[in-house]
Amino acid sequence: MNEKGDPAHSTTEKPESTGSDIEREPNQEKDLESVAGIDKESEKEADEKAENDPNIVDWDGEDDPMNPLNWTPKKKWIIVGLLSLMTLVTPLASVLFTPAIPEVMKDFKSTNSTLASFVVSVYILGYAFGPMLLAPLSEMYGRTIVYHVTNILFVGFTVGCALSTNMGMLIAFRFLTGVCGSCPITIGGGTVADLFRTEQRGAAMAAWSLGPLIGPVIGPVGGAYLGQAKGWRWDFWVLVIAGGAVTVAKIVVLRETYAPVLLKRKTERLRQESGNDQLRSKYDEGLTNNEFLKRAIIRPMKMLFLSPLVFILSLYMAIVYGYLYLLFTTMTEVFETKYKFHGGTVGLAYLGIGIGMFLGLIISGSTSDKLVIKLTARNGGQQKPEYRLPLMAPAASTIPIGLFIYGWSAQYSIHWIVPIIGTAFVGAGMITTFMPVTMYLTDSFTLYAASVLAATTVLRSLVGALLPLAGPAMYKAMGLEEPQPTIPTARQAKSFLGAQGKKTPVFVRFSTVAGSRGSADTARDVHGFATRFYTDEGNFDIVGNNIPVFFIQDAILFPDLIHAVKPSPDSEIPQAATAHDSAWDFFSGTPSSLHTLFWAMAGQGIVRSFRHVPVHNNNRDGAGQMFIHANQAAYTPNTLNGGSPKQATQQQGRGFFTAPGRSASGPLVRNVGPTFDRDFWSQPRLFFNSLVPQEQQFLINAIRFETPHLKSTQVKKTILVQLNKISNEISTQVARVLGLPAPAPDPQFYHDRKTVGASQYEKPLLSLKGLKVGLLATSPTANSANAVKRSLANEGVQLVVVAELLAPGVDMTYSSADAVNFDGVIVATGASQIFAYNATSSSLYPAGRPLQILLDSYRYGKPVGFMGGNQAQEDARIPGGPGVYVEGAVAKMKRGYGNRRNTEGMGEAVVTSDMAQSFKEGLKQFKFLNRFPVERKLAV
Repeated sequence: MNEKGDPAHSTTEKPESTGSDIEREPNQEKDLESVAGIDKESEKEADEKAENDPNIVDWDGEDDPMNPLNWTPKKKWIIVGLLSLMTLVTPLASVLFTPAIPEVMKDFKSTNSTLASFVVSVYILGYAFGPMLLAPLSEMYGRTIVYHVTNILFVGFTVGCALSTNMGMLIAFRFLTGVCGSCPITIGGGTVADLFRTEQRGAAMAAWSLGPLIGPVIGPVGGAYLGQAKGWRWDFWVLVIAGGAVTVAKIVVLRETYAPVLLKRKTERLRQESGNDQLRSKYDEGLTNNEFLKRAIIRPMKMLFLSPLVFILSLYMAIVYGYLYLLFTTMTEVFETKYKFHGGTVGLAYLGIGIGMFLGLIISGSTSDKLVIKLTARNGGQQKPEYRLPLMAPAASTIPIGLFIYGWSAQYSIHWIVPIIGTAFVGAGMITTFMPVTMYLTDSFTLYAASVLAATTVLRSLVGALLPLAGPAMYKAMGLEEPQPTIPTARQAKSFLGAQGKKTPVFVRFSTVAGSRGSADTARDVHGFATRFYTDEGNFDIVGNNIPVFFIQDAILFPDLIHAVKPSPDSEIPQAATAHDSAWDFFSGTPSSLHTLFWAMAGQGIVRSFRHVPVHNNNRDGAGQMFIHANQAAYTPNTLNGGSPKQATQQQGRGFFTAPGRSASGPLVRNVGPTFDRDFWSQPRLFFNSLVPQEQQFLINAIRFETPHLKSTQVKKTILVQLNKISNEISTQVARVLGLPAPAPDPQFYHDRKTVGASQYEKPLLSLKGLKVGLLATSPTANSANAVKRSLANEGVQLVVVAELLAPGVDMTYSSADAVNFDGVIVATGASQIFAYNATSSSLYPAGRPLQILLDSYRYGKPVGFMGGNQAQEDARIPGGPGVYVEGAVAKMKRGYGNRRNTEGMGEAVVTSDMAQSFKEGLKQFKFLNRFPVERKLAV
């Protein structure tokens, strides 16, 4: 019946809300309708009654202006816009105050990390419970009233969060806020289905879908800065303001869109006007309110658990949603620890996901409806819900790609933009899979879109709420690097390595291995660190060396090696130097130590860059022991002093015994395999072959320097025999400086194989973390390089401001500074006057110190930068060349600047507009000098 009470059969349209205008496979259609609580046969009977029964109330034709599908586009998009705003505000509330959690825990005097995570996730838990009630209510009483009530309650409960006085109160209000905040996400898709026909829903659904995904992304950005400026409570007050404004706008503008409720109201009005109590809506199923509500409440769960289609898609969306929140649990730590982001800057890292989502929105919104129209035309004009899904296949692949880029780049500390690009892939993949699934389910269950979206929201929210609770523990156990077995499973010290919160005193030292306390770092020796844990169970040591080769094949002989290398007790200086008989006697008599010897002689056993290590006396350049101590051999075998001292025999000493060999029965004794001592020379040769010619000569020169200091001719001859088994070239060059005949080649162990990773030649620095750069300035210009300081700090580089006097912003004075303190220096703008070449009369103490620091840095090959032009470069007479950087558009650099030195071939300075970036590249390239052969005229 129409508005006038006339029979409505001539204008009856099939209810679009059942999706009957969309083609499905017969079994699929039956399954979907059965799960949704629809009886196909009764639906057909209802359609027949609508055509023949004058008491059935329907729309006044397909173009009825009261039908929301026929409203003007302007009216529809205003409603969609308001929905999009509210679906942005409510998800925003889930994470806006997340960066302020430490402040919240401090205010409420709590240290429970799980509780801290729960304060965030309890809101999402409300998302899981809210849809179970709100979706049925919207199908019973209409969308509008549910929107208005929940919006008002959302604002009220958010006020409660802002005024919370304890953790329990905050958690309770957060949960209630989440329940009410789930409304626009739960029934918003149903409202879009009420307003738009199938082929028109793509763009509208895209606008509505953006809020639930982008809200959690932009929330940490604003929350970080807002929390810093105003405190955590203002995060909630901002939500109150935004939510209140949208609520007022929706009360003024929003109108009911749910067709069954609109026809029910029309039916009631016509009954009053006509007095015909037999009139009923075509959607009237003859159920009481209680029966209808019961069915509506059960419907989402039936859809979720009885429809494989709904369950699988909901599970997939839940997994993707869980990935997002797990990603959130790591991003702050990753960008703070790996990339040195601090404060509000950390929140900006989340924008990568937001940008990806925005791009995904554009792709989905612009292609979804076009794809449906194209595929429908191919199918003879019959639509299928599956026409929404083709875009999902390529989009889903971007999520694991993005996660891989994020994890890989963060693990290896690649530039910070790379992990952000990875998160953008994740964001794009999320929204371009979220939208097709949402529209597919909406097209399949149009009348009950709110119920099916409630089903997906429940599962998605449960995963989003509970999975982050496991995130901190998971990442703490696995770390941000590659997953490895936890230390307690591989060590017995479980109480201090495995107990969370356990504090253990630790002492860490770096030193040479052979040298005792006071040993110079420039000595030729294996260097390493030792970390001692002072625990309740005793002291535990973790040690590590700077070379991947153990000192000797038989670890039992390690103490002998140390005693052989160390000086005699009456000659402690020099430290850790090996240019004496006992060391080389041991090397020649125990050839399994030759591999380690080659590593030490090649340069891997000394500090790589002497520009950063002060040298003193006879330890200069690491190979410089000039004086030999009185010999004392505390090992065996040896060729010194008739082979004595050596270990006492069983007959000579008391308490000694000789262990028998391996027997057929009884307990086993220590023994070695048959190939244990057959080849000690192939590995050193492999190492030697893997070096570039310059490094090979550097190794040979080190041996040529040490061996002439030996007193024992027998030791010299024996070491030549051992070296000749490795390389005749090495033994020939060493024999020449020893004044001994070169041995004939002994090719038994010669080979041409090489390995990777042994050479240090032309290997730039991969990370700048821990480097220190000096900013040479005068006091008035100490703060003139803040941009450079921030840029260097982002790479982990410390910028030390050096000036004449200590003042705010000055870290060190020239009187206490030295070039050795820095990995490079930058001259600040306006400081050129203190670097004049004749500045020896400077009032600075000591006189001319700034110039000396600058010249030493240049002479040692460190990067040198000049801000504000090349005036300071000219005043200091610094030639150009690699590693010299001048800021600004400067004319072609001169050479020499009048210092009367030959600078031909030095090249020109690098002119740059970005001093920080150029200087960082210089630090990577010039941190280490390549090893080069030092030709010494040694006596033959």
